[in-house]
Parts: sequence; structure tokens; C-alpha cells
Amino acid sequence: MPDPFDTLEAMVPAANVVSRPFKYDIFLCHNSLDKPLVKLIADALQIEAGILFFLDEYSIPASVEFFEFIEAEMRQSATCGRLATDFF
Repeated sequence: MPDPFDTLEAMVPAANVVSRPFKYDIFLCHNSLDKPLVKLIADALQIEAGILFFLDEYSIPASVEFFEFIEAEMRQSATCGRLATDFF
């Protein structure tokens, strides 16, 4: 399996935008079984490249309707990254 961090440098230009028309640079879409890997990728994106991400575990308040909130946050993301493993 290729190392997901190998593509990190390709995403760096998105983080260098002076004016952000979007709330997030990337919406991270994944299967819940991949959560540990996705959290590592999300942390690397933010720490190594300054990329702002949406990850459900960190971003969804307990009191909101899940699917409506997800749809709204996807619209506020510049792009969507889908982690595809054997689980997805």
C-alpha cells in the first residue's frame, strides 16, 4: 500500500492561499474503520502543510443533525479527499 504521506507535498499549495473563500481546504471522507489512519493524515496535513481540514470527529457538534451538517460543511470545503481502503 502506498504511503499516504507521499502525496502531502502535492497538497501544500492549497494551504498557501492568502484569502480563503472556503472554511476548509479539504473535507476528509472516510469509513469509520479507517478513523485512526485518517486522524494521522489530518494531523499531518495541518501540522506539516497548514492545510485546514474537516474531520467529523473534530468538527461536528453533538446537538446538530448529522447529514444536514455534513452537507453544509462539504459546501464550505475547497475539495474533498476520500480515503479508499479495503473498508470503503
